[in-house]
Amino acid sequence: MTTRLAFPGFGGDLVVELSDSSSAQDVTAACGLLLPGWRYGPAAADAAVDIAVSTTPTGYDATARSWPGGTALAGDVNNLANALGGLLVDALLARHPALCCLHAATVTFATGAILCVGRSGAGKSTLALRFAARGHRILGDDRILVDTRRGEAYALGLAAKARLPLPPGDDLATFVEQRTTMSEGGVSYLNLSPAEQAPFGEHARISTIVLVERDPAMTSAAEFGRLAPGPLAAGLLGEATTPGAAASVVGAMTRLVRNVAGRRLRFSQGDRAVDAMLRELALDLSGQLI
Repeated sequence: MTTRLAFPGFGGDLVVELSDSSSAQDVTAACGLLLPGWRYGPAAADAAVDIAVSTTPTGYDATARSWPGGTALAGDVNNLANALGGLLVDALLARHPALCCLHAATVTFATGAILCVGRSGAGKSTLALRFAARGHRILGDDRILVDTRRGEAYALGLAAKARLPLPPGDDLATFVEQRTTMSEGGVSYLNLSPAEQAPFGEHARISTIVLVERDPAMTSAAEFGRLAPGPLAAGLLGEATTPGAAASVVGAMTRLVRNVAGRRLRFSQGDRAVDAMLRELALDLSGQLI
């Protein structure tokens, strides 16, 4: 007997089918920890399946059904929940060609969303948590969906993550410890409140995109400056995923940067980097222009 779960999409649910109903409770509990803002519920028995999950001798096999390609192997339910997050994003990209996925930490203000984009290890997730610890609301700490035609960012509802050990500075450690639901492989997974992190589907206009680079060897704490559209688009190319060919990524990133401000952030101290961003972007803790 199978179990089907319906995750909200844009214009229709995404359906995950679990072939082993006996493990469904464990899988749904893991999704609650690792996809806390991407709410799900039971799907109709005759609903078309987007992702099929089967058990294997070593864990789970998750395979895309409604779009070409897409498969993941997971050794336990937590890794499966993480894999489902990625496959659900892929399903959205396959359904909606105007969307792309950016590796970006995104913070919302009254003036719009600020996207901090950078490669793995650049420090963008920790920057997002530092903003949240200061009272700002984030759309996501690592991945975000972007509609490049409308210039909007959409929350995915994935659990925020903190790499351990945490860097020093302000009240980050206390903030993370109070919200940690699970730690695994040197990463703490957090469950932020709705006031701290937006749920799946909430969106905001993009006002600024920041290319982020962490450099512990810097003599200064942070350098935050303007960036022209050309270098900004070039810096985004390696951090974007779209369902189309490479040429479509170039077009999407070029379109995205036309109407947003571009900045570059290099930093050695994360708390001072947040100070510099707030000061230079003229934003106070309420998100209003000062």
